[in-house]
Amino acid sequence: MNGGFALPGRVYFMAVPAGEGGSLMPEAARALGRADVVLCDDQVAREILVGVPARTAVLHIEECGADEAAAHERICAKVLGYVSKGQTVVRITRGETINDGNEEIALLEQAGIDFEVVPCAKTAPRSPATHSRASAA
Repeated sequence: MNGGFALPGRVYFMAVPAGEGGSLMPEAARALGRADVVLCDDQVAREILVGVPARTAVLHIEECGADEAAAHERICAKVLGYVSKGQTVVRITRGETINDGNEEIALLEQAGIDFEVVPCAKTAPRSPATHSRASAA
């Protein structure tokens, strides 16, 4: 836990099927417009990033490897670093949906980080209803 205080930043999660480059849902476009940092899986189509503001840092992440759990921990450590500085992070991952069983979400919940799952591409199947988790107060 984070000692009972809310971290100043926020995380938006988006799932995009590998290679999908359809137009963005309004919620996704708004999240990308707010982002200070975008952490994006390498296999996500570059077209998804077209609307990212020039001021936003875009980091491509390679998740592949023998130790997937360690990769998720490294990604979460990066996210935590940005969020603790008050930055807004958009995490774009390949896949059909993001659910509560997602390893990165579980690690962020343990750390008390505020996050929201938003639907991404219009041509992709929509994730379940937008999910928000309020920070521990």
